[in-house]
Amino acid sequence: MKNELVNIWFRESTNNNLIALKLAENQIWANAISSLNDVKSNSCDISYTVIRVITGGGVSPDSSPDNVIVYSVYAETTMFKIDCAGSGSGSEYWPPTPPPSSAGGGPEQPKKDPCPISLEELKAVFLGKKIDTSTLKSVINLINKYGDKFGFDNPYKIKHFLAQIAHESGGLTTIKKTESTYFSAKTLLGKFGRYFSSDPVMWDKGKKNPDEYVGNPEKIANLVYGKKNGNKYPGDGWMFIGRGPIQLTGRDNYTAFQNFYNNLFPNKQFDFINHPELVNSTDEIAMLASMWWCKENLWWQLKWNASTSPFEVSGIINHYDKAKEANGIDDRLQYFNKVNQSIDCDN
Repeated sequence: MKNELVNIWFRESTNNNLIALKLAENQIWANAISSLNDVKSNSCDISYTVIRVITGGGVSPDSSPDNVIVYSVYAETTMFKIDCAGSGSGSEYWPPTPPPSSAGGGPEQPKKDPCPISLEELKAVFLGKKIDTSTLKSVINLINKYGDKFGFDNPYKIKHFLAQIAHESGGLTTIKKTESTYFSAKTLLGKFGRYFSSDPVMWDKGKKNPDEYVGNPEKIANLVYGKKNGNKYPGDGWMFIGRGPIQLTGRDNYTAFQNFYNNLFPNKQFDFINHPELVNSTDEIAMLASMWWCKENLWWQLKWNASTSPFEVSGIINHYDKAKEANGIDDRLQYFNKVNQSIDCDN
């Protein structure tokens, strides 16, 4: 469903009608909203999936982030048929009825929490380990507050997410996690063998002596990440190192997250490109960076139900490939089992 054609609706503030504003081929494109001219006359009488509705305040996605309702492209969604009105000039296309959440122009119905989590349940995941209660509270509050904007729409996504961030952050002692590249020579050879060799003969063939990199995390990051995830300038590997509980990595991801974040919060404009350290400046930003990454890179790749494989989830997060075994897979599986045992989404 990743390439399913989707449609963005806006509610006109003057007459309470919904207007079809832009057609797009996937959820990422659907966020790139422009003008009424994007509605083509040949889109009449065709059904499209609703992806975004603004319930008031005109036709700007920045009018009020609190009024944005996101419908996941990757789950069952509401369909509407566009009927032509007026001259067919491309500026007047209307659905016959508004979405159920705003039918009759009334207030939006509260959404059911797909997985209510108590602090005691989350504490039980880390039983016997040092915990930071304030961090656990932040995780719960941020999922509850923003989950629907990032596709956290069923309990299986939430449980897998919690297990993964527990591993990636070293037990959720902090949300503002920064990747460490303090590696021993042995680790460099084992983890980054394509770049390093202990054989001096190979040093003349492009590989590096690991002893020259030990104790220099910036030098390591610039070598092993320098041309990944859109990194292209000297120093990008270190500058765009992994940050957040699921570590946002690379110039491309930082750029895309910046665009999304500044669209969602027009009154909080951040420059994550020139100041990437800001991703870890607050619990909220660090957490939203990880939730955004899941929305863009994880949800669409799997069916989310009781049979969803933690091996595949881990492979996507660690290697962008569900078929590969993730680093730390045993720890990830232990956390997933603990989350399943401790958190009852039906409570």
